[in-house]
Amino acid sequence: MLSVGEQTTPLEHVARILHHVVSHYSDRELNVAVSSLADPAVREHKIDELITTYDALYGSFPHDRVHSTMRVYLANGRLDGQAPVNRPGHTPVAKWMDRCFDCFAPTVGAYVLPTSLLKEHGDWYTCAAFNVPEKLAFGNMLRERATDLIARANSSAYVARVRAGGGLAALHDVVPRSYTEKTTCTSFCDSCSLLIDRHDEVTGESTGHRSLAPLIPVAALLGRPESSEGGR
Repeated sequence: MLSVGEQTTPLEHVARILHHVVSHYSDRELNVAVSSLADPAVREHKIDELITTYDALYGSFPHDRVHSTMRVYLANGRLDGQAPVNRPGHTPVAKWMDRCFDCFAPTVGAYVLPTSLLKEHGDWYTCAAFNVPEKLAFGNMLRERATDLIARANSSAYVARVRAGGGLAALHDVVPRSYTEKTTCTSFCDSCSLLIDRHDEVTGESTGHRSLAPLIPVAALLGRPESSEGGR
């Protein structure tokens, strides 16, 4: 399950991803779902605007391929007398590790929790957090087959260790406590990023994969054909 943030992502970019998926994969290879939230005051869902955007760019929206979940957002208001939110900025990495659940494992029930993030330009991450560590990128959906990206993530030693250990606590076997108990950070995601760097440093492994952008001739960007002599 992939997550694409709609707060600031232009809808034409989301439409491009949907069009790419339905054009390159069958319904047996890859299913697509859009979860749309609406403000209870107006109850206007962004999926309606997304369908209009898709129709204008690519023709009829593929309703038979894109599943939809439409919900109304309800603000999670605080109770009278409830303690203020405490966001620690000096918590040891070890403490984050010991309280972490496995972010890479899907949660299935009344709601299926996304386990991956797909950015608008196609970069695919094996974590659904919007501030996901860059080293959890495993390729680009618009340039590579989804099966290759998934296989690459499944072969990652870091991801395998977190999965096998049920969370970041599994990294205690790799990253020394002399580091995790003295190094502080502000969140699970920050601790994950620090642990990836230390994990790779200790093991000599390399987590993640960045897809290189295709080389486009300068002449093509300028709208002129390349000369026979080969310009720069």
